[in-house]
Amino acid sequence: MITTRSFTKLTAFVAVASLGLGACADSPMLGDRAQLQTAPLALSISSRSAEAGARVAVGVSLESSVAAGIQGTLRFDAARLRYVGQAPEGDAITLVNNKRAELGELRFTSFNPEGVSGRVAVLVFETIARDYASSIRYEHQVASTTELASLPVQVIGGIREDRSLAVASDARHLSIAEWAARSTLSGKSTPVALRPGEYRLNLAYGDVDFDAAIGLFDYLAVANAAIGADEIIVGTDGPAVDVDLVIAGNVFPLNSVGACGTETDGRRILDLFDYLAISNEAIGVNEPCVGDVIPGRSALPTATQTLGPATTPGLIVNLNDTLRLTNDKVWILDGTLDVRDGGVLQIQAGTRIEGLVGSTQTTAIFVQRGGKIFSNGTQNQPILMTCTGADASKVKGCWGGVFIAGKGTVNLGDALLGPAPDGGNQRRGEGNAPLYGGVSPNDNSGVIRYTIIEFGGRVVTQDSELNGLTLGAVGRGTTLEYIQIHGGTDDGIEMFGGEVNIRYLLLTGNDDDQFDVSFGYTGESQFVIAQADAGNAAGDSKGIEADGNEPAPGQILAVRTAPKLYNFTLIGNLNQVIAANVGAIHLRRANGLTLANSIVAGYSIGLDIDDPLTCDSFGTGAVKILSTTFIDIANLGNNDGSDPVCGGTVSATEGEESFINAEATNRTRTGLASVLRDGTNTNLPDWRMLLVSGAPAEAGTSAVPAGSTFIIPTTYRGAVPPAVNGELPWYSGWTRAFRTATAP
Repeated sequence: MITTRSFTKLTAFVAVASLGLGACADSPMLGDRAQLQTAPLALSISSRSAEAGARVAVGVSLESSVAAGIQGTLRFDAARLRYVGQAPEGDAITLVNNKRAELGELRFTSFNPEGVSGRVAVLVFETIARDYASSIRYEHQVASTTELASLPVQVIGGIREDRSLAVASDARHLSIAEWAARSTLSGKSTPVALRPGEYRLNLAYGDVDFDAAIGLFDYLAVANAAIGADEIIVGTDGPAVDVDLVIAGNVFPLNSVGACGTETDGRRILDLFDYLAISNEAIGVNEPCVGDVIPGRSALPTATQTLGPATTPGLIVNLNDTLRLTNDKVWILDGTLDVRDGGVLQIQAGTRIEGLVGSTQTTAIFVQRGGKIFSNGTQNQPILMTCTGADASKVKGCWGGVFIAGKGTVNLGDALLGPAPDGGNQRRGEGNAPLYGGVSPNDNSGVIRYTIIEFGGRVVTQDSELNGLTLGAVGRGTTLEYIQIHGGTDDGIEMFGGEVNIRYLLLTGNDDDQFDVSFGYTGESQFVIAQADAGNAAGDSKGIEADGNEPAPGQILAVRTAPKLYNFTLIGNLNQVIAANVGAIHLRRANGLTLANSIVAGYSIGLDIDDPLTCDSFGTGAVKILSTTFIDIANLGNNDGSDPVCGGTVSATEGEESFINAEATNRTRTGLASVLRDGTNTNLPDWRMLLVSGAPAEAGTSAVPAGSTFIIPTTYRGAVPPAVNGELPWYSGWTRAFRTATAP
């Protein structure tokens, strides 16, 4: 661990961008912010008139008795100056992101938890053309005091000449390895685990390299990742580099007891405050969170309790009953857990529920109309619903998954069942699941948040299946967000009617369709990632399947299946073993889906439209695909010779292609790697969009559906924002990976 004395002798350059950060509960950030005196920041240059080919030094000076660090961007005219490297200066550690130096941009940070003042950074350039000094400017992002309070900074305009500013002859880019070599940091000896958000025993906040100590490498790793000099996800779990930045590295602010790293607006950002807090801890200054064991990293429970027909508690939750499942034991389902009307199922964060493999009954969770489920996990402690056995031995469909029945709207009832108790249409769930349907669009079936449902679903009979998560007429009063459905035997998620809205949904490696809607579903979904694996035996795992009602060709009904789907990322079959007639998006049987601001990649067919009523503008209007980019798609449409006339298309064999191209905001291109950071990775996926000249590689429209209060305006396509300013993607740190490159 680095000492206070040796710390002041170290220097490096880092860049990070982040504004509007929250405060630790016991820091003076909120109370003292208004009282802090503004710190002036100025630029200087060793010479304004050097000849072409000569070197000049640019100094960044911050005058403050309380400053601990700054982050910002130095911009310059790359046609007049070429960046050479950095020179050690004063007591600050300075790390530089020079990846965009050829474009005239250097993101950087200079910091020292004991305080920085005066000249905190020196950058060396080679002159190319005259009048180079006038192009140099500093864009401030964030500054901190030694107490981790936000420090207001006033950037002094212009750049002054300072002939005393030395031009270092050995200026160069300094790596983390070079800085680590100057410390007493020991080597790494811990095993590799292929996922961000490591679940290592007793792993502490700040210990990003897992060596059971808080030291130099920890905060330098966070600093370099925060400015974009190093990756946050890709390549962070290998034998050469093995770090956890998304949970262990994200320590600030402290927002509740045992919860760290989430801003007041819900974002997770690596920035100056994170690595200053870690560096403080490294030199013996106690910081909230840093050094504390991350929730969920204590010893896993060994005790089990079975929920079965002959156990207490059993498998039925009746009216006015509440069943509480806690994280101090593993709960085994020997049969179907049935939450009936008026019953409540509460599941504590970090709880594990397992369907018993070999049970004589279907193992599943059924929530009936009027019942409620509260599966409230957290980023650090997601709830896991799975089957018994070791992870490597589990197979798709080893348990039945989750079915929730609501009192929302269904557009086609079952005549044999008659009306629902409140008079609306009703149907029976597939796979002998409960009845669903009614006339209560705002019905509330509870909350599912930060929950993983894996290897669920079951084919009971032909065309009667359970899915990973099935929603029958679930109302919009229900909260569904931050959910992963992984390795299911049928659809990942299927909605039969209802109005429920869904946000932040990850669907990985499910056997049939990833996202399926029918029977009058009219909810809104945003920020959804679907990644297929080898698919089922036919290889027909679609990204989206949408039916108005069944059977074909559908009917004109009072409530049309018309979901609004925004910011989807659909990644196709990883083995490329896809049936020739399978589309990423299959629209049929009179549905009226809208898909917008999305990315579709790696399918043999982009879009398949069937049945004339799918293209009619009845009810809520026609099918729409807007602001969507199709990437590496072999054929935009399904050339089956039976396409309905949709949106003015004239060709029966190329109807879908004409439909996509008729919308000016849609695009086609090749090269997914030029759009997403690592979109096909299954162990450490990075679905964040790349930036091109500072803008999203695929820009979206900020328009939202008329009357919507759920859809969030975005300016990018796909489910994850571009990788900027150290912001962590919403799925990272709590979701699970594939077991191999192609097998979930």
